[in-house]
Amino acid sequence: MIYVNLIYIYALEKDFMRRVLVLFAALVVIFNVAHPDVVYLNNGGIVVGEVAERTDEYVVVTNKGVKTILQTHEIERIEFGTLDEIYWRKLKAISKDDAEAHFQLGLWCERLKLSDYAREEFEKCVILNPNHIEARKKLGYKFTNEEGWVKEGETFPKEERIKPSEKMNGKQSDLVKRILEGSLDLANLRGSEREEAIRALEVAATSEKEHIKALQKEIINRSGIESADTTEQMLKRWQDLWEEARLIALKEVYLGKEETKRFSSTERALEVFRYYAILLKRKIKAVKGMSAESAKDLVSRFMESVQRSDKIRAALAKVNGNTTAPCEQEVEDSFAAAYGLILYKAGFREEGWKVAQKSNGWRFRVFLMFVADTILSNNKDVMKQLSTDEQALCERINDYRMALGRMPLEVDLRLCNAARSHAAEMEKLGYFGHISPVKERMSPKSRAALVAYNADLVGENLFKGKDSTEAVDAWRQSVEHHRQLLAGWDTLLVKDEKEMLPLIFMPWRTVGVGCQNYTVVMFGPLSLLKGGVPELDEKKFQHRCGSSNR
Repeated sequence: MIYVNLIYIYALEKDFMRRVLVLFAALVVIFNVAHPDVVYLNNGGIVVGEVAERTDEYVVVTNKGVKTILQTHEIERIEFGTLDEIYWRKLKAISKDDAEAHFQLGLWCERLKLSDYAREEFEKCVILNPNHIEARKKLGYKFTNEEGWVKEGETFPKEERIKPSEKMNGKQSDLVKRILEGSLDLANLRGSEREEAIRALEVAATSEKEHIKALQKEIINRSGIESADTTEQMLKRWQDLWEEARLIALKEVYLGKEETKRFSSTERALEVFRYYAILLKRKIKAVKGMSAESAKDLVSRFMESVQRSDKIRAALAKVNGNTTAPCEQEVEDSFAAAYGLILYKAGFREEGWKVAQKSNGWRFRVFLMFVADTILSNNKDVMKQLSTDEQALCERINDYRMALGRMPLEVDLRLCNAARSHAAEMEKLGYFGHISPVKERMSPKSRAALVAYNADLVGENLFKGKDSTEAVDAWRQSVEHHRQLLAGWDTLLVKDEKEMLPLIFMPWRTVGVGCQNYTVVMFGPLSLLKGGVPELDEKKFQHRCGSSNR
C-alpha cells in the first residue's frame, strides 16, 4: 500500500522520463520490500523502499520490480538499511537519559508506522519524565485534578477500608487473656460460663484477624510496593518486554540457540532493563528511606499479632476437638513482596527471601532490586580502594549481570588483591594464562588462598588490556567466559519452549578485579552478606520466569 503527501513520483517509460504529480493525503510512501531504505524529501515526505541505483541526478527506488525515480535535488537525505536497523542506529545515537530525544524518536517511529517501537519510545519518555505532556497524550493519558494522569484500563491501587466488627468488652478481654496465659481452662467451665468464654475467643479471633489485615495494609503502604507513581499495567508491560529479551539472550548463551533477531539480543536486554530498572528503583525508594529500627518495629508488631491470632485459633480448635495446628494462610502477592522488603530491611534477610519468593512478576523483581541495591551500596564503600579502571569494570560486570536477570556480585578486596598480583606477574614474566609458572601461585584457587580466600572453587577471566567495555565485550564472545560472567547466586533457569531447563554452572557470589596492562577478574562463592542468601525455590522461580501476565 502507498501513502504520499504532495511528492513527485517519476515513472520510467522506454526511452524517456515523464514526471507525474500525484497528490494523496498521508505523509509516507511505504513499499513492502524485504530490505527497505528511507528517503527523506525536501517537502517533508518520506519514501521507504530499496535504493537500487543512485547517481548525481536521480535515485531509483524499487518496489517488487517496479522502479520509481526521484530527482536528486528533491531529496534531503537517505538512510540505508532496514527500518529495524535504522531505528536501532537512531536509538544508539541518542542519550539514554534524554526524555525529549526518546519522544522525537517515538514520533519518527509513528511516522514510519512502527507502532510497537513508537509506544516503547513514548513510554521511555514518560519513565524519564512522568510529566511530559505530549508523550502522555500519545499514550492515551488524560490529566485530572483528582488522580493526575490516567487512561482507560490503567488504575492506581485504591485504598481498601476494613469494616470494623464487634468490639471486645472488658470481661471478654479478661477471659481471653486468662485462657491464653493458661490460668483458665475451658475444660473446667460449664454452661453459660463456657459459652461466654467461647464467644470471647470468637470475637478475639475476628478482631485479631482484622488487626492483622490492618498491619498488612500498613506494611504494603510503608514498603511503597503499591505506591501510585507507576501504573501496574506499565510495570507488567516492561516486565514482559524485559523477560522476553533476557530469555532470548540466555538461551543463546546457555543453550546455543540463536534466534532470528532484529539486533543483538544482549543489547536489547540491556536497553529494556535500563528503563525497567528505573520503574523498579522507584518502588524501593520508600524502603531505602526507612530506618532499620522502624522496619524492626513493624515486623515485631506484625509477628506479635500473628502469634496471638495463632494461639486464639488453637484454643478454639481445641474446644471443637480439633488438635491440628492452624494451617499456613495463602499470602497475597503484594504483601509477600512488601513484607519481604521490610524483613530484609530489618536485618532478617533469610526470612525476607523466603517470604518474597511467594510473590511473582514485577513485585518479586522489586524485592530483588532492593537486595541488589544493598549489594551495590556496600560495593561503593569497598570500591573506594580500587582504581578508576577497576571500579568501572566492577560496575560494568554487575550492570550486565542485572540486565540479564542475575544478581550483582559483591566486591571482595581479597580477590582484588589476588587478581592484581596475577596481572602484575603475567606482565613481569611475559606470559598470558591461568596457569602460573610460580608453583605456589599455579592456579586461581591457590592464588586466592594466598590472600586468605579459601574456597573449593575459584573462577577467573583474563583480558589483554584494561578497558572495561572491551574486556566484557570480549568475554561475551566466548561461550565459557560468557557463562562464567553470568554464573552464581541462584539456579539459572532458561525458558526453552514448554519447559524450564535448570542450568547450574558456577556458584559465584563475590568478584575481585585487577586492571593494569592485563585485566584479571576472579570469581568466588563466599558471600560477605550476614545471614547469607538461600537459593531460590526452583518451582517458584520457574513460574516467575515463565509467567507473562504478572
